[in-house]
Amino acid sequence: MKDAAHAPHQGESGAQAMGAASGLATHPQDSQEGCAQGLDNQVKRDTQAWLERSVIGLNLCPFAKKVWLEGRVRWSVYGGESTHEALDVLALEIQRLATSALSSSLSPTVSPTVSPTPSPAAPPSATQGPMQSGALFSPTQALEQTTLLILPRLCADFWDFLSLVQASQRVLKAHKCVGVLQIAHFHPAYQFAHTQESDPENYINRSPYPTLHLLRERDIEWAVQTHPDVSVIYQHNVQRMNQMGHDGWAQLGLPTPGVGAIKGPD
Repeated sequence: MKDAAHAPHQGESGAQAMGAASGLATHPQDSQEGCAQGLDNQVKRDTQAWLERSVIGLNLCPFAKKVWLEGRVRWSVYGGESTHEALDVLALEIQRLATSALSSSLSPTVSPTVSPTPSPAAPPSATQGPMQSGALFSPTQALEQTTLLILPRLCADFWDFLSLVQASQRVLKAHKCVGVLQIAHFHPAYQFAHTQESDPENYINRSPYPTLHLLRERDIEWAVQTHPDVSVIYQHNVQRMNQMGHDGWAQLGLPTPGVGAIKGPD
């Protein structure tokens, strides 16, 4: 996946210790940059584990494995604590992916399980289950086809996060990308509207950190056209999670750092 460091927000990389051992001076700025790189890597490792063991391992999205292996996904980590800055970063990512969506002549090879684009004026709804089970990552460089913006230090409260999702839809509309891109979302405390907080099916959309997932509409259309019945994917996922229960989910050994566990440099 491509890296997009938008703010210093990561942990110690060992550069300072190496400098001391070799008798080299380590400047405060170098230390902060090393700190940012280390924490960024932690966020990515945690999210990759979630992808491999949950999204792909449990086949929550039938399209995820292929895209992961082909390296078609960009991930972007914003480690700041400003909602306004996060939306600015989102705007840049929207512009980048929209350019790809409008200019690429390649046939789409990924399609998350999504429904038609919701109106940006409507409040974000946690009932959009089929939209959310398409988180895709890649460890390699390739053509970008989808983007995940991970926000490890924002919106610990799920309802605050839904407000951010609503603001994200306004950003999408402001950039005239409704109908070109969609925004799906994941959160450590995700709760579908018809569920109780403790219901196992909420694990379908529970990620290590709050995440906004940018998708190209053309790939969504391709999914609908090529999959026998995308409408059954979410129901199958619900059945799978209810069968696993909390004990089964715990056995996946997924990292659960939660929002706020990632600290920026002092």
